[in-house]
Amino acid sequence: MRVLAWAVRTPARYVGMIGSRRKVLSVYQALEKEGYAPDEFSRVYAPMGLEIGALSLEEIAISITAELVAVRRNAQTAQHKKLQREHRGAVASAQARSAEPALLCSPL
Repeated sequence: MRVLAWAVRTPARYVGMIGSRRKVLSVYQALEKEGYAPDEFSRVYAPMGLEIGALSLEEIAISITAELVAVRRNAQTAQHKKLQREHRGAVASAQARSAEPALLCSPL
């Protein structure tokens, strides 16, 4: 969570976060309680990686790498993924998973 708090306030062109939608939303909510504005998360790619139906670690790595390339090349297939604000309320009552999500921040 601390890394995402730092990353959203950098000029990095790509900020990606690995984690379930529920975990991502719970991290956003926690940061909002600390004073971060919801629009600060608008450029976070979460969950990161292109949706290719990846299951294995290798496939997930490929999907993340593909998203990095797509963002770097301004490809339309790299449509910005942001979790909708209206879904955050549903997470408020949900328990966060114990694993901390991973984060990638790149100037590309």
